Amino acid sequence: RADEAEAEAEVQERMRSTGLTPDSTLRNSMWNSILSKQARAGGVRSARNAWTRMVAAGIAPDKVSYNILIAALAREHDVEGAWAELLSMKNAGLNPSEATWVSLITAHLRSKDSASEASFSVLQVEKAMKSFEFEHTVPTGTAMIRVLGQLGLKDEALNLLHQLRKDGKSPNVRTYNVALNALAEAQGSLWEAERLLMQMRQDGVQPIPTTYNSIIKVCAEHHDYAAGVFFLAFMIQSGVKPSVDSFNSALRLALDTAEGDASKARELLVDMELHNVGANEITFNTILGAAARNAFVTRPEMMKLLQLAVERGARPRPSVLESMFEIYRSQQLYMEAVSLLGLAVGYRLMPPAKCLREEKQLRQEVQGSQLREETRMLLTLDRIRQMS
Repeated sequence: RADEAEAEAEVQERMRSTGLTPDSTLRNSMWNSILSKQARAGGVRSARNAWTRMVAAGIAPDKVSYNILIAALAREHDVEGAWAELLSMKNAGLNPSEATWVSLITAHLRSKDSASEASFSVLQVEKAMKSFEFEHTVPTGTAMIRVLGQLGLKDEALNLLHQLRKDGKSPNVRTYNVALNALAEAQGSLWEAERLLMQMRQDGVQPIPTTYNSIIKVCAEHHDYAAGVFFLAFMIQSGVKPSVDSFNSALRLALDTAEGDASKARELLVDMELHNVGANEITFNTILGAAARNAFVTRPEMMKLLQLAVERGARPRPSVLESMFEIYRSQQLYMEAVSLLGLAVGYRLMPPAKCLREEKQLRQEVQGSQLREETRMLLTLDRIRQMS
C-alpha cells in the first residue's frame, strides 16, 4: 500500500509540476503509469489493487490499461487470467492490439496447464485473433512460434514461419532463432535446420551466435559430432563470434559420441582460448556429466579436461563438487574423488574448511582399503592437506 501511494503521489506531482489540467485523457495516462509501476514492482496482485482504485476514482480502463494487466498475467504464466481479461476487454468495446496478443501468447510459456491443455489453448489464440480480424505480425508470429516450439508442436511452428514469409511479413533474426530452437526442442531433423539457415540468409537476415547455437543443439540431439563442428566452423568463418554456449554444445557432442573422444573435447577447449571465449560452470558440468556417462573417457583424460576448463574460467558451484565426491565415494571411485579434490584445492574451487572435511573423510575410507593405489592416494591427500 505504501508503494502504491508513493507511485500515485509521484505521478500526481509530475502533473502539477507541468501545470497540466487533469482531463480524462490525462487522468487515464496518470493511472496507467501507476498501474504499470505496480505491475512491475508487485506483479498481478499489486496491479489489481491499483486497478480497483482506478475504477473507484471514476476512470474507465482503456486499451493500455488492459495491456498492462494482461502483460502482468503473462509474466506469471496465468493463462486463464489472461483469457478472462481479453474477454473483459472485448465486453468493454476495446479491440486488442499487437501488444495484447503477444502477451496472451507468451502467457502459455511454462504454463501451469498440462501440455495438451496449453497446446489447445494457444491454438485457440489464433481463432480469437481471426474473430477480431487481426492478422499475425512479426512480433505475434515470433511469440507464437516460440510457444509452439516449447510445446513440441514443431510442424505448426515451422508452418507459421513459412506463412509469415508467404504473407510478406519479413521474419527477423529472433523469429528464425525461435524456429530453430523449436527444432532443437522437438528433435527436428538436421536438414530442416539447414534449410532454415539457408532461408534466413536468402531473406537477408544475418545470423547471430544464438542462431548457430540452436543448430548445434539440433546436431547434439542427433549425436552428429561432424555436423556440429562443421556449423561451429561455419559460424566462425562467417564472421560470427562464437559464445560459450556454442562451445558447450559442441563439447557435449564430442564427449557423448559412441566412443567418447576426449581428444576432440580437448581441441574445443583449446579453440575457446584461441577465440577469447571463457569457459563457465556449464562447461565444467558438461565434462563431469559426460565422463560419468561414458566409460571411454578415462579418469586422467577427464581431469585434464576439467583442468583446461578451470584454466579458461570455469567455476563450478561447491555443491556440484560435493555431490560428485558423494557419488565417487558411494561407488568406491576413490582415485577419481582424490583427483577432483586436488583440482578443487589447487584452483580454490571450494572453501578450505570444506576441502579439509572432504580430505578427512576420504582419508578414513582409503586407509586400509587395500586398493592398489592406496599409498599413492594417501600421499596425494597429504599434499592436499598441506595446500588447504
